[in-house]
Amino acid sequence: MNKLVVAEKKYEYNYHVEEKQNEVFKEQKRLKKQKKYSVNKVVFFSLLFIGAAACLLILARYVVISGETHNLNDLTRQLSQLENQKQTLEIEYKSMTSSRVIQTEAINRFDMRSPNANQYVHISVDREEVNYISKQLDNKFNSQPEYRKSTINQIFAKITSAFNI
Repeated sequence: MNKLVVAEKKYEYNYHVEEKQNEVFKEQKRLKKQKKYSVNKVVFFSLLFIGAAACLLILARYVVISGETHNLNDLTRQLSQLENQKQTLEIEYKSMTSSRVIQTEAINRFDMRSPNANQYVHISVDREEVNYISKQLDNKFNSQPEYRKSTINQIFAKITSAFNI
């Protein structure tokens, strides 16, 4: 008789392999997460550093601008003081140069008075005599040696010739 015997199939399920695969998968997942976390850290700290640098730059510029504003205010104040002083000096100059003030100062300080009629001296000079004396003076001046007339001109000529101007 032919008896057919069905062989028993043994199904062995290896749980250890699946656990190992699970562990490898979990380890890969953890490493991936850790990489992602470290990249996020780098990006975060980079952005934080850039932000801090920008804040420091803005603060430094604010310090410079406030210092310049202070200097500008000081200069504006000095300018207004100088303008006031200029106006005061102009008023004082105008008051000092008026003929009335000069006359008063001359009378009070130097005891100067207008001349009386008997203090005037009249001189009469002949015109022909004046012309004659002026011609003599002109001739005397023109008869002087050349070196006396133009000593300054000669010195200047020597200087310019030395520098080839």
